[in-house]
Amino acid sequence: MGEEGLCEEVIEAILKMGFKRKASFAHAFVDSNVFEDWLTRFKLKLVSFKDLDDAEWLTSPTCGDLRAFWKKSSGEELPAPASAKHLPLLGSLSLPAKFGAADREALLKVFESNYPGAALTPETTPCLPYLQTIQSQCQQKSWAWVAWRRILSEAALWDVQSRKAGTKKRDLTEVLAEAAGLCGEEWDLDMGGSPHRIFQILCTRAHAYALCGGGHLQNWLTYTHKFISHYSRKYGAGWRAPNPTEAEDADREVLTEVFKQVLRDGVSLDTALDCVVREDFFRHYLGPRPRLVQKALPGLEEDVVVKKPKRRLPQPLTDGKKQRDNQGKGKLTGEPKQRAQSQCFAFKKTGKCAFGADCKFQHAELDSVGRGAIAPRAEFPIPDGGGCASSADWLAPCGARDLLRDLRNQFQALVVSWGAVGRLQKHSREPSDEMLFSAMEVSEARQTLLTFLASKGFACSDMVSPHQPFLLDVWSALGAYCNDVDSSLPPLLAQGVPTGVVEPIPASGIWEPVCTEVDSQLDDLSIHVQPWRSGLDREDLTLDLMLKDVAAGHAFELLGGEAEAKLRWGDLVAAGKLGIAQPPGKKPRLIGDGTVSGANSRCVIEDKVRLPTFESVQRFMSLTQPGECWGALNFDVRGAHKLVKVAPAEQGLSCFVVKGRWFAYRSCYFGCRWAAYWFSRVGAFLVRHCHQFLWVKHGFFLYVDDGLALFPAGVCPLLATSLLLFLVALGVPLSWEKVRVGHLQSWIGWSFDWGLGQAELPDNKRQMLVGLLQDLTSVRRKVKSEVSWFSEQLVPASLPAWLCAKATLQQDIASFEGVAQLCLLVARTGCEDTPGGYTLRLRQLCDNSGTAASARKKLTMQAPLCYVLQAVGFHCCALGVCLDPQHVAGVRNEWADDLSRNRLEGFNPARKSA
Repeated sequence: MGEEGLCEEVIEAILKMGFKRKASFAHAFVDSNVFEDWLTRFKLKLVSFKDLDDAEWLTSPTCGDLRAFWKKSSGEELPAPASAKHLPLLGSLSLPAKFGAADREALLKVFESNYPGAALTPETTPCLPYLQTIQSQCQQKSWAWVAWRRILSEAALWDVQSRKAGTKKRDLTEVLAEAAGLCGEEWDLDMGGSPHRIFQILCTRAHAYALCGGGHLQNWLTYTHKFISHYSRKYGAGWRAPNPTEAEDADREVLTEVFKQVLRDGVSLDTALDCVVREDFFRHYLGPRPRLVQKALPGLEEDVVVKKPKRRLPQPLTDGKKQRDNQGKGKLTGEPKQRAQSQCFAFKKTGKCAFGADCKFQHAELDSVGRGAIAPRAEFPIPDGGGCASSADWLAPCGARDLLRDLRNQFQALVVSWGAVGRLQKHSREPSDEMLFSAMEVSEARQTLLTFLASKGFACSDMVSPHQPFLLDVWSALGAYCNDVDSSLPPLLAQGVPTGVVEPIPASGIWEPVCTEVDSQLDDLSIHVQPWRSGLDREDLTLDLMLKDVAAGHAFELLGGEAEAKLRWGDLVAAGKLGIAQPPGKKPRLIGDGTVSGANSRCVIEDKVRLPTFESVQRFMSLTQPGECWGALNFDVRGAHKLVKVAPAEQGLSCFVVKGRWFAYRSCYFGCRWAAYWFSRVGAFLVRHCHQFLWVKHGFFLYVDDGLALFPAGVCPLLATSLLLFLVALGVPLSWEKVRVGHLQSWIGWSFDWGLGQAELPDNKRQMLVGLLQDLTSVRRKVKSEVSWFSEQLVPASLPAWLCAKATLQQDIASFEGVAQLCLLVARTGCEDTPGGYTLRLRQLCDNSGTAASARKKLTMQAPLCYVLQAVGFHCCALGVCLDPQHVAGVRNEWADDLSRNRLEGFNPARKSA
C-alpha cells in the first residue's frame, strides 16, 4: 500500500480493521457506492482528518489515493469472464445445474392441480430459460427483479427464435452456452406501450412464480391488475400517463420493495405482495406526468401542447329562413358576431407587451400548464409564513411575470442529469443525515445562480459573511431582481440584527404593525451565575453543549469574566440561566432563559408575526379539485435560531455563566424573544422567493424553520428536488435526516396523508392526551371525610326581599338550588380570574331538574330565579368559565341532602369552605 502513495496513518488504520491482503480489501466492497459510504465512515478513524467536513474529505488527495488503490486491487483480483460476450448476466443469481423440459412439465401438472381454474395459453406460459431463472430464485431465496425484455412466454420465444433463423451462424461457444441454459433470450423488438402487451408480460411473470412455488397465483394476479389499472388510467388536459419505460421503472421499484420486505422483515412473499397492493405503492410511481413538448429536456416543465378546438358547424335559424338586412346580400340581421379575443403572444412569453393597454389581444395570466387561470383563488391570503401579502395558494401563479423561469429550468435540468430525483426518493425511504447533493453539485448550482443573476444585470458573488451561512450578496441581488418588499433584510443580516432592547425593532412592512410602549431605563437587567436545575444537575453536559456552540462559531468565551463583559458593553450586560431540554427519543438541547435576566421583557418588536397553522392547510386543500392527487416535501432548517448574527454592540444581552466561565452568544440563541422574530423574517424572505422559483401549481408553508411544500403527485419528486437545490444554493442549511417526500408527512404536530386527504394526531400525542384524560374520566369512590363542603342555614329574615317572592321558602326551592350552584361554582374556582384565550366548562350535579334546565339555557322569566341566573352569568363572565349543571336523581345525592338538613356526621370540619 505504501507503493500506491498511501500515508502511514491510513495504512495503519486499514490494517487495524483486519485487511491483511489486497484481495480481501478488493472483495469487501461490491460496488463504488458501498466503497464511497465506507470512505465517509473511514474518516473518523483518522485523527489528521477529523476536522474536515465530508465534502472536503471526499475530495482530498488521500481519498483519491484510496480510490485508485481499490480500483487497482479490484482489477487485479477480479478478472472478467472469458466468454462474457456470449453469456448475458442474470443479476447475481447462480442458476441450477439442470432444469429441462421434463422439469417444467412436472411443474405444470402441479400447477393445474393447485389452480384448476387458471388457464395457461402460449402468450402467458413462461418459456424454459425464464422459468429456469425464477426456479433458481425460489430455491436459493435470492429474490431479484428481472427486466421485462427477459420475461418471455412460449409465444414470445418462438417469435424471437424465428427472427434469428435468417441471421449469421453462431459460434460454438454461444451454442453451448444456450444449450446449457446460461444464455437467456431477450425480446429483440420495441416493447410497445399497449396495456394488453404489458398485461401479458406481468401475467407470464405471475405464472412463473406460481409454478415455482414463489407465492400464490391470486396475489400475483392482484398485483398485476392493480398495476394495469394505474398504468391505463386516463388524465385530463396537460397530463399524461406513464410511458412504458417509466412503467417498467415503477414495477422495479415496487417489486424491489416486495423483495426487501421478504429479506429484511422475514415475511412471506404473499404477505409482502398483499402489503404493497393494500397500501397502493403504485400511486407513488405511476402517477400522472405533465405533458411536455417534444423537444423539451426530460423532466423540464414547458408549455403544454393543447389541441385546437373543433370548428363549430353553422346552425340553422329557428324559423328555417335566412333573414337579411338592407345593407347587402348575405348579411344577417341582429347583433354583430362577437369573436373570442386571442392571447397576446408577447405577454404570454415575457409577461409584458410594447402596446400595453392598447394591445388588441388579451393580457391574461396563464396557469401552470398554459391554460387560462381558472383555478379558484382564496378570497383572503392563506398564511404561509411569507408575510401578510403572501399566500400559500399558488394553484395559479400569483405574480405578473415568471421572473425565475430560466433559472428553474436550468436547476431542473441539473437534478435530472445528476439523478438527484431518484436519490431523494431513496433518501425518503431510507433517511440519513447525508446531504443529498455533493460539494461539486452545490458549487455548480451556485455558479448557475450567479450566472443567471449576472445575465439580468445583478452581478454578485458567492461570498459568505463570517458567523452566518447565507450567501447574502446573492440574497440582495435576488431581492432586487424580484423587487422584494423586504429589501433591507440582507444588509441587516450581514452587519448584525438589533435585539429590540436598546431601541424597538421597527415594523418591516411585511406584517401588521403594532403599537408599543418603550421604557428607556435598563435598571431591570440582571446577572445570574448559575444555570437552572436541569442544567445544574448535569453541569458537565451543560458546559459541553455550550462549548459546542463556541466551536460552531455561535458563541465565544469571555476569558475576563464579568469585568470583560462590562468593559465591552458597559451597562448593556444581562446574564440569563441555561437549562437542558431532552424530549423522549431526542438529543439533549441547550435552552437559554433570557426572561430571568430581564432581556426578553425589555425586547420591543413593532411587528405582529403571522405564521401558518393547521387551518392554513385546510383552506388550501379546500381549493383543490376533488380526487386530485398531491405529494409533499417536508424539510427543517438546521439550527435556525442560531443562523442570525446579532449586532456586536448588543451581544452583551446574551451572556451565560457555566461553572464560573462566562460566555456570550454572537448569534440569536434558543430562548431569546428576538430569535423567533428574526428567523421568521428570514423565513418570510425565503417563502416569497420559493414561490417565485416554483411558479407552477403548488402550495408552500413555513412555520419558523419547519417547511412544507405541496405539489401535484406526478411532478412532486422533480419539483421537490429542484426546490431543495435552490435552498442549498442560497446557503440554507437543512436537517437532511428530516427531509421527506411522499404522501405521508408529519408537520407542526399533525400527521398528514395527502393521498387520502386526511390528517390526524400522531400516536405519541394521542397517547399523551389519553393519559392526561384518564384521571378525569376514571370513576373513583369518594370518602365522605375527604370531600370539601359548605352548608348554610337560611331564614327568611336574613334574605333580601327580591329572593323571597313566594309565601314560603319551599315554594322558591328552584331559586335556592340556583344559589347553591353559584356558591359551589365560586368555591371551586377560588374567586380567581382564569387566563384569557379559552373558556373552561365546569360540570356540576343538581337534583332539581328545573334549576338544571334553566341554568343550561341561561333563560327564565320566573322571579326570583331570573335574578339568580343573572348573578350566575356575571360570575361566569368574570371567571372565564361556562357552568353546565347536570341533573342527578335525589337518591344519588344523599350527601347534599344531609348538608341541607344540617346533618354533618361524617364530614370533616377542617374541609368546610367559607
